[in-house]
Amino acid sequence: TLAALACLLLLTASLPDSWEDMNASGIKAWAASRRHDSLAEGSPRKNVVFRTIYAAASDRFVFKFFPDQLLYYGFLALLVLITAATQLVPALGRLARTRVAVAGPFSISFGYKNRRADAWSVGGSSASIGECVFLGLFALFIGLEARYWFYDHRFDGSDERQSDAEIVARGLGQLANCCLGLLLLPVSKHSILSQAFAWDRALWFHIWLGYSTLALFVGHAVAWWHVYSQQHLFPEDVLRVPMRYPTNGSTAKDRCGDNFTIPLATLVVATTLLLVGVLAHFQVRRAHFETFYVSHHVFVALYATALWHAASSWYYVLGGILQYAFDHTLRTVNASRRRQLSCRPGPYETTRLDVAGAFPYAPGQYAFLNLPHLSPLEWHPFTLSSAPTDAARTDRLTFDVKVSGDFTKRLRDAAALQTLVALDGPHGTPFDATDTGAVLLVAGGIGITPCHAIVNELRHSSFPGAVTLLWVAKTPAAFDLFTFADLPQENFRVNLYVTQRDHHDDDDHHLGSGRADSEAPPPYELGRPDIPAVVDAFVLASHHLRNPKIFACGPKPLVDAASSAALRHNLHFDADIFEF
Repeated sequence: TLAALACLLLLTASLPDSWEDMNASGIKAWAASRRHDSLAEGSPRKNVVFRTIYAAASDRFVFKFFPDQLLYYGFLALLVLITAATQLVPALGRLARTRVAVAGPFSISFGYKNRRADAWSVGGSSASIGECVFLGLFALFIGLEARYWFYDHRFDGSDERQSDAEIVARGLGQLANCCLGLLLLPVSKHSILSQAFAWDRALWFHIWLGYSTLALFVGHAVAWWHVYSQQHLFPEDVLRVPMRYPTNGSTAKDRCGDNFTIPLATLVVATTLLLVGVLAHFQVRRAHFETFYVSHHVFVALYATALWHAASSWYYVLGGILQYAFDHTLRTVNASRRRQLSCRPGPYETTRLDVAGAFPYAPGQYAFLNLPHLSPLEWHPFTLSSAPTDAARTDRLTFDVKVSGDFTKRLRDAAALQTLVALDGPHGTPFDATDTGAVLLVAGGIGITPCHAIVNELRHSSFPGAVTLLWVAKTPAAFDLFTFADLPQENFRVNLYVTQRDHHDDDDHHLGSGRADSEAPPPYELGRPDIPAVVDAFVLASHHLRNPKIFACGPKPLVDAASSAALRHNLHFDADIFEF
């Protein structure tokens, strides 16, 4: 990876920053030039921090290492080194995965007829130390880039012609390019971020970076409109070609700006705001994945327009595009290796998928599935619910999928069939119980799937420690999905909770004993468990055991409650991302 970054840096230092110069004569002239930006003699700006480095390979070829390039590729190289260190040094890896509390939540909500919903929310949960380090480095990177673009850099080699508003407009555009270059890395399964964190852990960065990029694009456009307004050219110059504003060094007094990419960029960003900014919201994405998936491909037009419109854009986005292409090439190769799939409807509005041909994986991991008969292009992540030992014995992988959107509904409607499926995996952080003496598993609804794999794998490995499984569901029908009757009673305990009473239910089953019974419906307690009290009891019972661990999977409130309780006792906590 470091070698690839070095090659990209040398490539960007060798070629012009604008596509207009990407021809034989332009490349030749650029290679021999020593283009000045913040280093021009006689610059009126003081305290310049960043300076372009010129490295002459010959009289006709000069490498130009601009500060923004060095900051960008240096940031990526630092991430590679930190990731390698956490993988090579187990103690650093454990430290990076240690979770800490995050202040909040901070949210923006809207209401209608006494009902409120969060449109935007952040904080109030926990984050790993590795995630905090990454966010700190990213904030430092953006801050240094802002310093360069807003102060040290001299756009078009001139200070006198440009107003502060134009410098802000151009600087915001370049910061948007920086974010656009990083935007594809979290969604690639084999990128730097996916190596540092599991893909599901890195996805949140893609979401927030995407919204930040859109905000920077909007700020870039609004700042330019302010510049036009100062010149009494607004709104005429917004979509008109040729325009009157003398961009890119033009000095003609009549219409001189023939850059048609400006109105093109305006229209593409406006479309992206609708298709990505709105249709990618969690509520839409969760319920109508196909709508989200198809509309999200507007990013192709966005990247093409950015490359065409913005100087230096290709310096940033080339690496992300190549990584994305590499990742999808691997996925295409995996898609060509089809496996036999059998589907059948299960209880609790689930569909059980049995895939022939097992591969090595660890409990708690997931795989991406592509079912060509439903959608030849879509890949969906599903948790492996079978234990690795069971999968190896039967040479079959098992997934239990609950209806939660368009795709999963069509999957259940097409159950009871034999077809082919392509797999990409395994992915995700595996659950490791080698250094612990006690495990608490907290599952909500279909979040039981990774916990089922973990429990069975611990049973197969004759885990000597104490294992407690707490499973919360809306109705008792969920407990028909899995049975835990054959677990060793000495060190395995199962506690079931139902949050909604079923009128078909027999009250005799509300025993709360926590013991599953294979002859009768399993006993359960009615109501929501007190997660802090459950964790307190777990800590008290396992105080003499080494490194107790808590794992949770389910709705966000349940996972957040388990995370907060674990942090209060300074316990190791991990969670499977239930809601993408």
